[in-house]
Amino acid sequence: MRHHTSVLIQKSGLVWALILVLCGIVEAHAQTGVFSLLSADFTASPPAGPAPLTVQFTDLSTGNVAGWSWTFGDDSPLSTNENPSHIFDIPGIYNVTLVVSDGLGDTSDTNQLIEVFQVPPVNDDFTNRTVLGGATNYLVGSNVGATFEPGEPYDAGIPGGASVWWSWVAPASGVVTISTFGSSFDTTLGVYVGNSVTNLTLVASNNDADAANGVLTSLVSFDTQANVAYQISVDGDDSDPYFGSNGVINLSVEFGPRPQAPAWTAFDLFGNLIDSTNFAGRVLLLDFWQTSCQECGSEIAVLNDLQTKYTLDGLSLLGVNVDGGSATAATIYNYVTNNSIIYRVVIGDSEMQTAFGALTPAGMISVLPTLFIVDRENGVATPIFYGLSQESDLAQVIIPLLYANMKLGITAMQNGQYLVTWPATEVSWVLEMTTDLTSGVWSPVNTPVTTVAKTRQTVVPASGGLNQFFRLRIQ
Repeated sequence: MRHHTSVLIQKSGLVWALILVLCGIVEAHAQTGVFSLLSADFTASPPAGPAPLTVQFTDLSTGNVAGWSWTFGDDSPLSTNENPSHIFDIPGIYNVTLVVSDGLGDTSDTNQLIEVFQVPPVNDDFTNRTVLGGATNYLVGSNVGATFEPGEPYDAGIPGGASVWWSWVAPASGVVTISTFGSSFDTTLGVYVGNSVTNLTLVASNNDADAANGVLTSLVSFDTQANVAYQISVDGDDSDPYFGSNGVINLSVEFGPRPQAPAWTAFDLFGNLIDSTNFAGRVLLLDFWQTSCQECGSEIAVLNDLQTKYTLDGLSLLGVNVDGGSATAATIYNYVTNNSIIYRVVIGDSEMQTAFGALTPAGMISVLPTLFIVDRENGVATPIFYGLSQESDLAQVIIPLLYANMKLGITAMQNGQYLVTWPATEVSWVLEMTTDLTSGVWSPVNTPVTTVAKTRQTVVPASGGLNQFFRLRIQ
């Protein structure tokens, strides 16, 4: 029979009260008068390492333990030793379970994961990178015994020397967050595009996610383009004397759609009511600014240049003035005129500021200027820009949104050549070709390009009946 039991113990004139209220844990055995409070627990040393891995298990269970039953998750026979040692020969993740009993029918169990690695890791070299499937991945790996390849970049500019690689294809445009939180060492993280370790373009990198608070694992978050393969490198900081530069890697890849921009309305400087639906289907850059903000004024030339370059390709710019108070439309108009602002300006009310401020980590627009970039489907791209921004940084986000649906046209001509066409845009493109999609090797097409009716076109000779594949790459 199970009871709720209270036990009162008198010792040295002091009264200690132990009240046990967990039904099913305390069992009174009437025939012996013994109370059993079982709680299974153990340590594993080491909990992770390269194969073959010898692990010493030490029982830390409490209560009247009379028997032990260990299963090691690798199809080996169970052990009834109190503190067994076990060898794991094959790399993998093993679920080790301990069940303790009191010999009177009461039991308690617990489990731990043991991680056994291959040395060197299978994804040590870039060419052997592990391919991740799906939108979201959580995995455990290791860089123990990993090496550094000639020409390989240092992640976040930090010398390491034990990098391992994964490849992940974005299922759609959106935002991905990649983290090494929970890893056992001081990690570095780099994300690239490219098909050769010596020819990679950096997308995002990070050394310490929050060094000020002791978080030495790494974290990046960035906008993705649909069907683009992102190459993920994890290494360690070899200057860290305490946590080291290799060990267990916990890698998470979390993908989701861009958050939707809030609906809004605002008056322009001429009293016209403007709302968010006026920019449907376009890429919109919203710049929250004040006339008294020096950095806001310094950024005008950058925004004017973006407006001039990309408006015909689908970009709209909107200056959202947040002077408030006694500022009038006439005052703001004079500022706009005197500073030669060529993009549209509206007066942002508190509701508009609050709605967009909620998209920031601070939950408010606390820095000026603050710039939001909204895609053609009304999703807010990352990153949000704070303070004076460089045109190249803004263009790096804007250009993929403008040209995400660039289409190549290919027509077989009667003379055995191909006519390849694509839209004429502000951005310069390089036409590349391959005969083997699995090779990852693309070569520039060096044939003359002409423009006819806002369309670029070139004639490419057929290559001996072999398959030919073409792509556009931003120059």
